[in-house]
Order: sequence, then C-alpha cells, then structure tokens
Amino acid sequence: RSSCCMELLGQSLGIGADALFTGKVKSEEAMANWFDVESKELTKDYIDIANQIKADYSDCKDDEEEEPEEPEEPEDKDKPEAGDQEPGGNNPEGGDGPTFPAPPTVPSIDPSGYVYEGVPSNRIAGVTATAYYKQQVEDMYGDITEKAVVWDAAPFDQVNPLITDDQGMYAWDVPAGMWQVRFEKEGYEPAQSEWLPVPPPQLDVNIPEKRWGCPLSFCQNCKSRAQG
Repeated sequence: RSSCCMELLGQSLGIGADALFTGKVKSEEAMANWFDVESKELTKDYIDIANQIKADYSDCKDDEEEEPEEPEEPEDKDKPEAGDQEPGGNNPEGGDGPTFPAPPTVPSIDPSGYVYEGVPSNRIAGVTATAYYKQQVEDMYGDITEKAVVWDAAPFDQVNPLITDDQGMYAWDVPAGMWQVRFEKEGYEPAQSEWLPVPPPQLDVNIPEKRWGCPLSFCQNCKSRAQG
C-alpha cells in the first residue's frame, strides 16, 4: 500500500516512485549532516572571536604606561630588629620586641627663679623651696573648698621640696594647674610666691627673703655683705 501511495505521488509530480524515495533519503541525510556542519562552523567562529579578544587585550596591555618601581630603602643597621630588646625599653608586651621612647603623660612647664636678700645680686643658698598645687575639695555639704597640697614630685623623677643652689636657684617641671612656691630658711622670715597659673611658663619667680629682726636697709653688716 505504501508503494502504491508513493507511485501515485510520483505520478502526480511527474517522477517515478524510486526517484521520490531516493530524494527523501538524501534529504534526511542532508538534515543530519546540517547539525555537524553548523556545529563546526559555530565552534570555528567562537575560536576566531576568542583569539581576536586575546590579541586586542595584549595590545592594550602593551600600550599601558609601566609605573616606575620605588627604590628600596637601605637597611638601617642601627635600628633594632623585631625581637631585639634594648635595656630600659618599654615594650608593653614584655620580653622581646622593638622599643620606643615613652611620650610624656602630661605637659610640663618650668616654674623657676631664685631667692635673694635685699638686692637681686645677693642670692641666698640653702633655702628650702616647696611646691604646692591648689586642689578643689567638696565637703559633706556639697560645698567646694580649695586647699594647698604639697606636690608629690617622685612620679616625675623630681624632688619636692628642694634646696636652692649657690646662686639661690630652684626649678621644677610641673603639670598644668595653679601653683605656689613657699620658702623657708633658719634665721629668715618665711616667704611665698603668689598663686601662679601654669601654663603660661613661670620662669622668673624671684622671691626676696628677710632676716628675722634685721632688715637689710638698717643693718650695716648685712648691707656690706650684700655689696661685697
């Protein structure tokens, strides 16, 4: 029946049944080969495009300016390497490690000057100078009062009180605050400076002292000693 149908179809087209069947087989073979051909073509196109992109990228990369390399810094032989611990270091971890000088915990400014008798050139050595700072204290009723407190200079590697030298000089480095210096020596009336704000620097706090019962202006012996 199938051959009869093919024969009738062939007669209607003006060709034989064998020719029609042969053409059908060839069409199926061509369709099957089309996928292979198209697949090869697509693969070839993909490879060509990939190669073109690669070539363009290489050209762009060659056109970029190369950044100059930074010169290497010479090694500092005196700089301690990691793991070295110098004597007196302040490595917070303890043990080995690089050390650095510790910064000051508070700003320091000098209150300094000299003590004299009668005239500035007549300096007094051996005077006990004591630094006081003003502290505000709240009492049990909530009232604020102020009192003078002797400064503890030990945490700052200093001494308080100290003794004036041969030139009657004294000096400290103190934190910011309100400061007063008081002076005492046997045979002399006690003396003190005014309350001094720090900062600014207080570098010329020069204080006169008088002997007990012997004002220099009326004592010829003291006057002669000062002039001599």
